[in-house]
Amino acid sequence: MRSLQKQSESSSVTTGRVHSLCYSRYILDSQMKIILVDENFEKLTGYSSEEVEQLDLHQNDLIPKDDVTEYLCLTSEALANKQMAYCEHRIACKDGSIIYVFCFGKVFFDSVSKALRSEIVITNSSDTFALKAFVNQEKEKSDARLHHWEESFRRDSLTDLLSHAAF
Repeated sequence: MRSLQKQSESSSVTTGRVHSLCYSRYILDSQMKIILVDENFEKLTGYSSEEVEQLDLHQNDLIPKDDVTEYLCLTSEALANKQMAYCEHRIACKDGSIIYVFCFGKVFFDSVSKALRSEIVITNSSDTFALKAFVNQEKEKSDARLHHWEESFRRDSLTDLLSHAAF
């Protein structure tokens, strides 16, 4: 039993390109009010289950103000065709920080409350290898454009000599 515990503890360590992801599952009512959160919700967003209830927190409260319209359009379009949606978007945490999350959502009928509910599963993708690779790729593109621009305007196109601006 101890070896299993040691093995599971060591497997949660992030090394190289293998990442352990923390995820949270929460439930929304038909008005997008958060009605139930798990224990990891506070780790990802900073909001405890008590704060969610006291603040009457809605899904849109987690989305940065600049992203709300795009988020609503994206999810509405996805859910119009099927009852599940996958997307990556930003979440505004309680402390004001913004994280990127991979999100899976599905709509279901809750037979106990006799109402539609949405189950949302999010995982923080801010520190994943995929996002780091994307950031590096964008930096390389930017560096290449800058290098091309510098080379284009530092040299005369006819003589290939350094221009006045280069000095």
